[in-house]
Amino acid sequence: MLTAIMLINAELKSVAAVTRSLAEIPEVRQLFTTTGQFDVVAVLVVKDSEALAEAVTERIANVPGIVRTSTLLAIRCHAQSLLQSTFSVGFGTAEPSQS
Repeated sequence: MLTAIMLINAELKSVAAVTRSLAEIPEVRQLFTTTGQFDVVAVLVVKDSEALAEAVTERIANVPGIVRTSTLLAIRCHAQSLLQSTFSVGFGTAEPSQS
């Protein structure tokens, strides 16, 4: 399995539509809207480089509103549990701890 991180710039008026479309692509396992240089970050998991090429060039490239992408191939995972806790944003509501 390969993991790729895709950094995406979208037309400002299209960010919501872009994320809805990307969320429907099976290879997209995590999807974040972000501040800073990129509007959207997608984490893709695929079986091999051919599957990555297909996902990027045939599905993601055809999403209306995407202006530019940069795809990074992960070569080693150093702390997956840390990654999961770091990116657990935007789901549910935070509850203050009861002490």
